Amino acid sequence: MAADVHPQAVAVLTPCWWASWTLTPLLVVFSGLPLRRPALATSCRWAGWGALVPPAATVLLALGL
Repeated sequence: MAADVHPQAVAVLTPCWWASWTLTPLLVVFSGLPLRRPALATSCRWAGWGALVPPAATVLLALGL
């Protein structure tokens, strides 16, 4: 198992995997909210781009194993 060979990588990969399953859907929902204030609209747009980070980090770390 990977946990036996690379325990540090698995310790980092596990929170990224959980974030990709919990944080990503929330960020996608937040990015789709129709807000009228420019500051909130900008943060929603950034949330949409930020939703790509947890799955990408998980995939890149898994490829390193």
